[in-house]
Amino acid sequence: MTEDRRQPIPLEQLVVGMFVVELDIPWINSPFITHSRRIKSFKDIDALRRSGVKNVVIDLDKGAAPKALPENAKSTKTIEQPAQPTSHGREEKSLSAEMGAARAIKNQVKKLAEQMLSALEAEQPIDVSPIAPLIDDTLASLERNNQALMNLVHVSRKSQKLAEHAFSAFCLALNLGALLEFDEKELAALGMAALLHEAGWVQLPLNLMGKRTSYSDKERKLVEQHVEIGKKLLANSALPELVMEIITDHHERVDGSGYPLKKTEINRLSQVLGIVDCYDERVHQLADKPGALPRVVLQGLFLDAKNGIFDEAIAARFITMMGVYPVSSAVLFKNGEKGVVIENALREGKTVVNIFYGADGETLPEPVVAVIPTQDYPDREIVRLLNPKCTRDDPYGYLVLRM
Repeated sequence: MTEDRRQPIPLEQLVVGMFVVELDIPWINSPFITHSRRIKSFKDIDALRRSGVKNVVIDLDKGAAPKALPENAKSTKTIEQPAQPTSHGREEKSLSAEMGAARAIKNQVKKLAEQMLSALEAEQPIDVSPIAPLIDDTLASLERNNQALMNLVHVSRKSQKLAEHAFSAFCLALNLGALLEFDEKELAALGMAALLHEAGWVQLPLNLMGKRTSYSDKERKLVEQHVEIGKKLLANSALPELVMEIITDHHERVDGSGYPLKKTEINRLSQVLGIVDCYDERVHQLADKPGALPRVVLQGLFLDAKNGIFDEAIAARFITMMGVYPVSSAVLFKNGEKGVVIENALREGKTVVNIFYGADGETLPEPVVAVIPTQDYPDREIVRLLNPKCTRDDPYGYLVLRM
């Protein structure tokens, strides 16, 4: 990067699309977790103004160039905000239209997670600066259509347990955090913590992750050390204090049953990461229990919240976010058809299912996409969940989500 491609400008010239690399306030006072970021919305500019920023430095190679400042512009002038198609100026997209962006985000998140975990395994400090742009891209995708990334969270896994889990926790936590209306700095800390929360596992036997039989007392104690190991590995990476707090407390529970300290006063961000971590762990068999169907796991989280293990309000919001029949659920219709849930359009109260088996039990020549409920096909009513691991439910192996 050459120096002449960086340009100082007054805040009044900052617009959406520019890439900021320096602020004229200390990092601790910044509304963002890093000073380097693309300006995604007018809310970004307002946040800088409220934090006392008067001047910024932008990178012309990474973002838009400024227009000339009008002669009659005043330093205190408020920029008027035009009407936005959504809360951040982004157009909503269909699931199919957003899948390409979602796949690209998944690849980038997994690649970054793998690089960071490899560095930590070698006990090297990590560069966290690439995380902030990924958080922005992920939040943008979730706003356009939050089902695209949710589909990829539920895709069956065969390897890369840590990197896949990091991706899932990252997307689920940011989705839930946005719905809970966390501010941008909180979302940035939550995303960073989600990506790094299992860092300690790089120094543990990976055969313990996804063990099909119950842990012995010795194995459980070893597994529970991953939090402290992770803290030590991350100590030299200059992570913000809030990020370290979220990572440290993501296995604590509000009833004191968690670890390592059995705390009951837990930051809401830590509670969010704790719930999504538990969900992904139970669905994808990352501890010492077999994997379970998403709806079964949600029922378990509901009971855990009723029993005081998780905060009820946060758990309820997560369960609502995932839907009555979560993405990837294999379902049986009243008319005998079978399919896989690929989208929950929660605002419309609709569920979208890819149907692979007809009413006679035979596979269809081509999958049929059905939106339910619908008056046109009253017998297309979900009557129960199926288990795609059972050959009686899924004799040809079509009911495992593939995207």
